[in-house]
Amino acid sequence: MTEERSSRAVWWIGGGLIALLLGLRFLPEVENPLEPEPKASFVALQADGEAVAADGEHRLDAGRSFRLFAVLEATDWRGRTVYFTEAPALRLGGETVPADLLRPWSGGRIARIRWFTIEGFAPYLEVATAADLDRFRLNENFHPEWGDGWSANGAIDPKLAFLEPGSALRPLPFGDQRFMVRVELFDDESALTPAARAASPGAEAHLAGALQATRAIAALPGRLATVSAAFGRTQIEATGPLATELQARISALEERELAFERTRLLAAHLAATGVAPAALAWTTVDLAASGRAWGAGEPGNVAEGDLVQAGARVALLFRDEGEVGRLDPADLAFDLWKGLRIRRLDQIFAGDDGVEVELAALGSVASTP
Repeated sequence: MTEERSSRAVWWIGGGLIALLLGLRFLPEVENPLEPEPKASFVALQADGEAVAADGEHRLDAGRSFRLFAVLEATDWRGRTVYFTEAPALRLGGETVPADLLRPWSGGRIARIRWFTIEGFAPYLEVATAADLDRFRLNENFHPEWGDGWSANGAIDPKLAFLEPGSALRPLPFGDQRFMVRVELFDDESALTPAARAASPGAEAHLAGALQATRAIAALPGRLATVSAAFGRTQIEATGPLATELQARISALEERELAFERTRLLAAHLAATGVAPAALAWTTVDLAASGRAWGAGEPGNVAEGDLVQAGARVALLFRDEGEVGRLDPADLAFDLWKGLRIRRLDQIFAGDDGVEVELAALGSVASTP
């Protein structure tokens, strides 16, 4: 009888433990000590051809594909820090996360991932006083089209990159984009609000400089590298002389690549192509009948990155889009007027200026492939 009672006791104890574990696992009204405790979230980016996903800044060639991975840092029931993610390998803050700390989500709660981009509030901001610059901010743009899973195909395509409706260039394969993720944990499918959540650095933290969002900067090769990477940033222009402190604040935004000033961006473009502003030779061209051919290397030809201006309007040649091989009004250019955009030359220089413009070729600098 003693052995029989002992056996029954073992079964009762075992059954009780199983029932307890099931209750902790599946009953939302019971505080589950085995449930991972969220601590922080991150966005990790893995570019095509790379083996490791990482947070921070990523410099990419235009059009290179990449994938975004949500990462939830949490404390497990043993008090150990673990990272829930679909990333095959992970680096955070420049440090490799040990593989044994990575795992797919295994908590009892339902995890839903919310994907965001962090972008400037407007394409263009005129500044005369400190109050004007105080308007500058970053927005968190929700992307439900990316789904609610733990990973998503990445995209640059900033909202501030203005293109004509229906443009074949959308989504834009180059520019500057910052990413944010919010991991929300729900007790069950019917729950209206999450029981817990953790978000990666957002707009306010990023603007304050305390925390940096994961970021992709994709640039075209060759002459257009500098300007193409600036798509998505707010253009800031002074309406007159600024106080030294105010100019310093604008310069700080430029250094952090959150904004740009037109003259400085053009100067950086010339510096990157090795052309001194004083060396530019401007010639008058009728876009409708210039007879100029596309392709660097031959005298009189035009190429990507050449400057076109009429009055205060300045643009950079981008693509031969009209008559093949010839400069004409249907060709595309980067327009630096109240926000970076891509437009046809006859849309940029329409009106009183007609199609007669000033053209400055950048000489023998190698053309974009």
